[in-house]
Amino acid sequence: MRSEDLDRALGATPQSFAERMDQTLRGLKEEKQMKRAALRTVILVTLITLLLCATAFALVNQGLTWYYNNRFTIYQEREPEKHEAIMRNLQTEISLTPADDPDIEIAITEASWAPEGDTLVLCLTAAPRDPSHTELYPIGSLDADGAYGDAELRDEYVMEHLLWTADGYGPVEEMIAPGKQLLLLDCSDVYVDGISLMLGDASYDAFITEQETVQFVLEFSLSFLRDNYMNAQRELLAEQPDNAYLAQCIADMEQLRQRLAGATSVALTIPYTLTPYAEDDTLLYDNGRSGEVCCTLSLAGAETPTGTQTLREGDAGENVAALQELLAQLGYTVEASGTYDAQTVAAVKAFQERSGLRADGIAGPDTQRLLFAAAASSAD
Repeated sequence: MRSEDLDRALGATPQSFAERMDQTLRGLKEEKQMKRAALRTVILVTLITLLLCATAFALVNQGLTWYYNNRFTIYQEREPEKHEAIMRNLQTEISLTPADDPDIEIAITEASWAPEGDTLVLCLTAAPRDPSHTELYPIGSLDADGAYGDAELRDEYVMEHLLWTADGYGPVEEMIAPGKQLLLLDCSDVYVDGISLMLGDASYDAFITEQETVQFVLEFSLSFLRDNYMNAQRELLAEQPDNAYLAQCIADMEQLRQRLAGATSVALTIPYTLTPYAEDDTLLYDNGRSGEVCCTLSLAGAETPTGTQTLREGDAGENVAALQELLAQLGYTVEASGTYDAQTVAAVKAFQERSGLRADGIAGPDTQRLLFAAAASSAD
């Protein structure tokens, strides 16, 4: 990553910090209140997670497509092949084991397993179960000592906790509605059969929406699936035989490769921590409650019977027209215009409800498979 990218994202950057970030971050573009944290060292996590954003995000109708087109566009600008791989393998219908959490609703809403782009991306969304009494924010929204706030605020509130919100930032008691409890959510890792995928480059972005939902976009490297990458790691270990950390990483990578060889799906576990806000730092950082979200992703990508990726509102072309024709064949009110319009969204939602799928109006692989099967049965 170039130093001017850091300057664009974070403002003027000390040279020493820029050099260190250059070694660890692959791509970063942040608006005034946006953060993207590289997870290679505790120090970098601590520094970057204090950069926050409040960007509106619709829970169902926007996802990773919106994210990479509007919020984090570096891949399109610098690594278009990676962006295309992520979009090509986008999965919107995720098999989930619901998290039994008394305070929040939390789920993986979209994902992309894109080995050709060396990338796994997970989109995690959470909301308070009782928004009338609680407000939910990413843990990074809490600027514990005001060190990264406005200079005047820093002088006045240096000993108080500051909270970034859609309305700005300030002391917690001023930013949270009277009588509400502040809950802080932290999530940054994913496991396959008990093995963490934080074995190489990893990053996350967390932000709060106008709908008072929290969005995490977690990204992990799948480079370990490539033989040349593994060979390079083994050569490095041969040069550093006493590097116990590297040896353990290589052993974990080997186990993952064996587990995934020939597999058509992968079960993921995403741990999280939910912490009630407290002024006492000891309670704040040691009083969190742990939970986990479990999901299963397809390793075959998002290919559908039409040979295309997931279809959604705004898409256009022959595949959309084919989808509309099938819906019409099954009796749904839709015109085969070739444009995925509001009428098509409504028809897809109706079909999804009838088929027991999540009714989000997005024609993902499961929706299209069931639609093709239903149309074939009706033709017989």
